[in-house]
Amino acid sequence: MLKKQNQLYELLNENNSLNEIQDYIRKIITIRGFSEQRVQDKMLLLLEETGELAKAIRKTLPEASIDYEKIENYTDIEEEIADVFIVLVSICNRLNINLYNALKKKEEKKLEQQRQNEASFKKSVDTFRKNTAKKAAQKISSRLGISTEQADEVEAILSDEINTNS
Repeated sequence: MLKKQNQLYELLNENNSLNEIQDYIRKIITIRGFSEQRVQDKMLLLLEETGELAKAIRKTLPEASIDYEKIENYTDIEEEIADVFIVLVSICNRLNINLYNALKKKEEKKLEQQRQNEASFKKSVDTFRKNTAKKAAQKISSRLGISTEQADEVEAILSDEINTNS
C-alpha cells in the first residue's frame, strides 16, 4: 500500500493538469480505504477541514484572540488549504463530477451572465441618452417656439453631444 502511494506521489508535479490531480486524489483515497465513504461524511469532513483552515488563518492575525498555550495545535495555512482541496476533490470523485469540466461550465455561465448584464446596461444607457436628448429638445423647442423640423435638428444635436461626452 505504501509503495503504491509513493509511486503515485512521485508522478505528482507542478505541470499536472487539474484532471491528473483529481485522478491522483481518486487513487490515493481508494488506497487509503475512503473511496466508499458517504458524501454526507465527506461533507462533514470538508466543514471540519475548513474550520481548521480558519483556525490556521487566525493564528497569523495579530488581532486574533488565540490560546497561545495551544499554539502547537494550530497548523499551517498551506497544509489546511491542501486538506480542504483534497476533501473537496474526493467529494467530486464520489459524485462523479469532473472538477475541470465543472469549473469551465461555471465560468462559461458567469461570462454569459456578464455579457447579458453588460448588454442590458448598455441598452439602458442608450435609452437614457435618447430620452434625455428627446426631452431636452422638446423643452427647448417649446420655449423657443420652433418648428417640428427644427426640434428634430435640436434633438439630433443634443443626442450627438450626449453620446460624444459620455
